[in-house]
Amino acid sequence: MFADSTFEIVATIREDSLNFLNSINPELDIITGDIRADITLGGTFQTPQVKNAELRLKDGKLYLARLQNSIDNVELSADLTSENLISFNVVGESIRPENRGNFLQRWFSGSWSSIDSDEVGGKVRATGTADLTNVLRPRVDVKVEADRVYLNYFLENARLIVSTDNLTITGKDTLLIAGDVGVGGGVNFDFVESEKNLLLAPAVRQEAPFFRYRINVDLLPGFYIRNEDNFNNFDFQVIGTLAVLLEPRQLMEYRGSLDVDGKYLIQGEVFGIRDGQIKFVNPKEELPELDIAASKRKSNYTFELKIDGPLDNPQKDITVIDKNGNALTNMDTKDEMALLLFGVTFNELGSGTDSLLLLKGEELLAQTVLSILERETRSYTGLDQVRLDGQSSYFESELNRKNTPTLSLGKYLTPNLYLEYRSALESSGFGNIPRPSLAWEEGNQIYLQYRLNRNWSFSTSYETTQEGNEKVKLDISWRVEF
Repeated sequence: MFADSTFEIVATIREDSLNFLNSINPELDIITGDIRADITLGGTFQTPQVKNAELRLKDGKLYLARLQNSIDNVELSADLTSENLISFNVVGESIRPENRGNFLQRWFSGSWSSIDSDEVGGKVRATGTADLTNVLRPRVDVKVEADRVYLNYFLENARLIVSTDNLTITGKDTLLIAGDVGVGGGVNFDFVESEKNLLLAPAVRQEAPFFRYRINVDLLPGFYIRNEDNFNNFDFQVIGTLAVLLEPRQLMEYRGSLDVDGKYLIQGEVFGIRDGQIKFVNPKEELPELDIAASKRKSNYTFELKIDGPLDNPQKDITVIDKNGNALTNMDTKDEMALLLFGVTFNELGSGTDSLLLLKGEELLAQTVLSILERETRSYTGLDQVRLDGQSSYFESELNRKNTPTLSLGKYLTPNLYLEYRSALESSGFGNIPRPSLAWEEGNQIYLQYRLNRNWSFSTSYETTQEGNEKVKLDISWRVEF
């Protein structure tokens, strides 16, 4: 059609936003800021080439499709350094909201800064090259570094703090993403809503560019997973390493196991976890399986809870042990639950039912209020741990002062250094719900833990005992796997 098939196009862009990124990559949404680009394309229609390119972005904001938060203060510079090869450098930041929020959050952050002068973090940098020999399918070689970058995946109810110093993205038709990533923060599960949400359904990419993952994810101390379903209520702290693998046209795989601490609730009764793991038995299944042993002491009985099965619907078995250490075998489920909830067997509920139900109602009210307080306090203060624990019922404290409930406030000063303050609680007038006492008194404790790695940790504590004595304790903990 044309006698001469060569061409040259010079393009100059001065914009404050680019809204077409989603058509290039569905994970991208919009970028705003001071955008300047000067590009010269030439060659033939069969083999177009980039003759010159200079890109600049200042004061930018990058919005990703699955993130509620934006990447702020984006600065980009990219230049053509040789034929068809662009070198670029991009920086940005995404800071955890708790580190720039209300007075209490800023006060806590300021308190930790004396120990960790760079507590806020949030910086991300990507440097590399893009070979534009094929303009529509460039070959990239990118290195990504991130220092505690905040990512709020609102669809998955995940708020993550991500760090890496060796993540790479390389390739052309198939992009290899490889490296080690440290992840803090946590996930609030909602299994019912997740099943309804089509955007969360596993999908296999059928068009290039394809992706191959070789990522080691290290879940840092303090990483939590929570679920508030009535029949599967838990608040776990997990630690460990997962291998995240993906091959082109395949589902993502997860390999590894995680250690579990925290609590599991049955009908408002809190079980403390003694030993537990989350295992990815089937690598292609997104949800792992639980293998957890928990226990609770109440009404002169010890209740041993065994939890097995998938995270969204595990099997739960309770063994009741009397004060002499004997397991009460052949008990019906209704008797086990009656002992757990009311301290008597099912047949004994007939006598004194009103008072038992009143006491249980008080316990459920207090547990509901305290659960809300825990959740809101974590959000408002930016603390990593807010825990209310003590006796089997908060209202027994009036009868047994040795079982006075306690409030624990904890914060990870660094990914491996954890500080916790524990205060004895006093009863208030409203519903006899416990309230904290800020004065240093009997039962108060300061606890400090440093974790060398997954298997070794050192801890020390200072407390005033119920008898008024000062006590300092030093522990060395290690774990051996068989």
